Order: sequence, then structure tokens, then C-alpha cells
Amino acid sequence: MNIYHRWYCGSGRWRTRAQETLLPGLTKGVDFGDHALEVGPGRGVTTEWLRERVAALTAVEIDHPLAESLRRKFDGANVRVV
Repeated sequence: MNIYHRWYCGSGRWRTRAQETLLPGLTKGVDFGDHALEVGPGRGVTTEWLRERVAALTAVEIDHPLAESLRRKFDGANVRVV
């Protein structure tokens, strides 16, 4: 990620747009089942949204600092970060 991408993906504007418009529109009618896999969760905006729709969510993040941040953010939740 470049600096702008990292900034925008961490902004409230992106969170609102993704969670209130993009994700509901893209997943309309999708049955997520009990367990979902998220690849590249970044700062966790989609993770927040997805975890409310499944019993268990596995998020795969290659960036170690981001993965650690996600582990802390979702500690005790139904999210496993690898």
C-alpha cells in the first residue's frame, strides 16, 4: 500500500462508504454460511462488517504489523487472524 491508500483505508469516510454502501450492495443475497475467509483485511474495515454476519471469521493478513493490530482489535471476538 502507498501512503495515500493506507490513509484512505483507515479513514472514517472509507469505513462509512464500505460498510453502508459497497459491502451491502456487493453481497446482497449472499449466504455467508457459518465460517468465512477474508484475504487481505488490511485495517479491518470489512472484517468489522463480516464478523457480524458469520459465527466465525478467519482473516489472512500478510503484513505482520497489520496482523498484530487486527489481533488486538478483535481480541475476544469471533475473528481469527493468521
